[in-house]
Amino acid sequence: IALFDYGMSLQKMAAEVQNWPSVSAVITGHETDLAPAGKIRIPRWSAVWTYRYNLSGTDYNSRSNSAPMAYIKNAKYTEAEVKQDLARRPIGSSVIAYYNISNPNESVLDRENKTPSDMNIFKILGIVILLISIIAMCFTLPKMKISN
Repeated sequence: IALFDYGMSLQKMAAEVQNWPSVSAVITGHETDLAPAGKIRIPRWSAVWTYRYNLSGTDYNSRSNSAPMAYIKNAKYTEAEVKQDLARRPIGSSVIAYYNISNPNESVLDRENKTPSDMNIFKILGIVILLISIIAMCFTLPKMKISN
C-alpha cells in the first residue's frame, strides 16, 4: 500500500507542476549528473542547468532538477547524449522557468511529463505486492485451521 501511495503522491506532484506559472530566467551554469545503476536498471545521465529568475524584486537561483521527478525530464543513457542536450541551453541564454507559487525557490525548466511509467511503477508494485499477500493468506489460513 505504501508503494501505491508513493506512486500516487509522485503523480499528484507532477500534475501540480503542470499548473505552475512561468517566469523568464537566465542559464547561469550546467553540469552532468549520474544516477548510479541499481540492481534492475542501468545508470542514467541527466543534464542539469542552474538558472536565475526574478519575482517581484527578489532573485532566485535554482537547478533544473530541484522539483519532484524533475531529474527524469532530461535523462539519457550516455554522457555524450547529455553533452549534446546541454548545448541546447548555453550559459547566458534566456529560458522559461515554471515556479511553485507556494515555494518560489522550487522551479523547473521542463514540466511536460514524458515518462509516466517512472511514477506508475510504484503503483503497480504496490498492487502486485498486495495481491501476492492476499493470495498467500488464502493458502496459509486453511492450513492453520487444519493444524488446530
